[in-house]
Amino acid sequence: MELKFLVEDGDILRSPYYNDFFFEKIKIFVKTVKYEKNELFHSAVHGSFLLNLGDAIIELLKTGKEQSIKSIGEPHLYKISLQSDEIIIKSIEKQEVIQQFNFSREDFLNALAIESKHYLQSIKKVNPRIVLEDQYQLLASCYVYFDSSPIIEFNS
Repeated sequence: MELKFLVEDGDILRSPYYNDFFFEKIKIFVKTVKYEKNELFHSAVHGSFLLNLGDAIIELLKTGKEQSIKSIGEPHLYKISLQSDEIIIKSIEKQEVIQQFNFSREDFLNALAIESKHYLQSIKKVNPRIVLEDQYQLLASCYVYFDSSPIIEFNS
């Protein structure tokens, strides 16, 4: 399993207005089979959405209770739940489930840790000053949780 964060207009990172970068759209794709790629999440504002997603998954892992995340600027609501060793992600629009994915908990957390680290490193490489932004620091502190969780350490 592989996750991919795709953010529009990455070139804004090179400008003096790079803090606006966190207001760009994001699409998160999941690739489970060699040639199959599905859109898992999307939001019109990615900084806040990624923070909300990270916080919701941390809360899910701590409590086991279903978590909801609202897509910013889009009509979608995402519900994430845990059932034994599976993470279930439902995309809901107008109170109707339009898409549902079931992933191994371990595979999903590993993929999330790898892609979030890649994402943060790649935007830092384009503009090292991005690390001074509050949004970057919040994202890094939130997503480092997945890299240090016992499940991921067990597999390392």
